Amino acid sequence: MKTYNSSLDATNPAARVPVVVLLDTSYSMRGKSIAELNNGVNRFFAEVRDDDAAVMSADIALVTFNTTAQVVHGFASAFDYPDRLEPFVADGQTATGPALELAERLLAEREAEYARVGLPHFKPWCICLTDGRPYPDRGWKEPAKRFREKAERGGLTYLCVGVGDDISEETLEELSASEPGVIRLKDLRFSAFFQWLSASMHDVSVAGTASQDNVRLRGIGGWARFLNPNERGCSR
Repeated sequence: MKTYNSSLDATNPAARVPVVVLLDTSYSMRGKSIAELNNGVNRFFAEVRDDDAAVMSADIALVTFNTTAQVVHGFASAFDYPDRLEPFVADGQTATGPALELAERLLAEREAEYARVGLPHFKPWCICLTDGRPYPDRGWKEPAKRFREKAERGGLTYLCVGVGDDISEETLEELSASEPGVIRLKDLRFSAFFQWLSASMHDVSVAGTASQDNVRLRGIGGWARFLNPNERGCSR
């Protein structure tokens, strides 16, 4: 797969929201799942490009993980992504631990870069979509714990979305923060999820950094369900 470098336009004065999107492209995603994922990702970037506020603020890095974790595109505006990404191919195992560690490093480096050039920024986002149990079954619990704890302290918006029936409930619970909770994608509604994500980028970008903690995530009922109906989180 072709990869793309990051860019940072320091002449754009808008406060940035750094977003790392982690996409499971392991073998179990083959067929309709990977096709819907490809469609959803391209729709996401198209919608961000069409939103004047979000496109100025959203600073997006795209990472895929199967047997290894790979940066498909470093942090950049949606305008810096191609109109259509080279299609993802489902293959290999599920390197969840390396993907989380890579996201952690990318976010830390980007925040340091903002500080170096004096750019204000919102708290970072990390989105992980995965359909299987982590393999190898070691090395993922510690980075998952760090993400959960940082999110629960208010320093990160972290969302892990379980896809399909292969991921165990226990694994999904360990991967997920208490807010918005443990959730699964309905059917293969990747496009609806990415539409929600682009709308969320708009909501954050227009709030202002001082008001970002007051931004309530939009309802997820159109694309996801809570694993436990009694869990608290964003509105259904």
